Amino acid sequence: IAVAIRIAAARVAALGVTLAVVCAPAGAQTRISLAQLGFRSGPTFSAVYAGQKVVVRGVVSAPAFHFIDYSMLAIQDGSNGGVLRVAVPDVSLEKYRPGDEIEAQGTVSSQYGMTVLQPEKINVVDRKPAPQPKDLAPGELQSMMHLGELVRTQGPVVAPYRNSGGAGVFVVGPKDNYRLFIPRAPGQDFANVDSIRLGATVRFTGIALQYCPAPPYNSGFELLVASVNDI
Repeated sequence: IAVAIRIAAARVAALGVTLAVVCAPAGAQTRISLAQLGFRSGPTFSAVYAGQKVVVRGVVSAPAFHFIDYSMLAIQDGSNGGVLRVAVPDVSLEKYRPGDEIEAQGTVSSQYGMTVLQPEKINVVDRKPAPQPKDLAPGELQSMMHLGELVRTQGPVVAPYRNSGGAGVFVVGPKDNYRLFIPRAPGQDFANVDSIRLGATVRFTGIALQYCPAPPYNSGFELLVASVNDI
């Protein structure tokens, strides 16, 4: 396979990883790490494993997040994070809890620039201590390095916002403002962020994510927050 993987992707470069591409029989499941799941390539920073069937393993770090038309579940393996995604009305991710170590088989895809795994089979293989959030500055989260990880950060609030998928606030970042996003589940109202005062410094915990609808997929970093209680 001619792989023009010019590993220009920030995550790969930052990790100093040499990527080996293995030719597998059609339909075979390739076992990869969560770091590999996040590999990007080329000028568009697209997922290296997009369209491939893979097996990943990790510990659930937070209950599933529910959006209007899909749900996400974050997992970690000690060094990196990753995200599973299923479409509504699938509620299979709802039963997993922080500390569940799972093995998931499925197809690598992308959700608004964020690399995700669309699972076809999930097995709980062990129970482990639930991952604890990493304390990071907003600037550290505005890259691909920590995508899919449970993190905690803080910053001054500069503006509230709302779109069709949910609500949240922007906090000050070193280059661009960093967004906290509270998704709106099917049949639910928008989160009420009116109690979060502009100028106040807030601390918040959630999953580092990306919302970048158009290539190149190297921007649009945000924190996925379950509720106002996590701010």
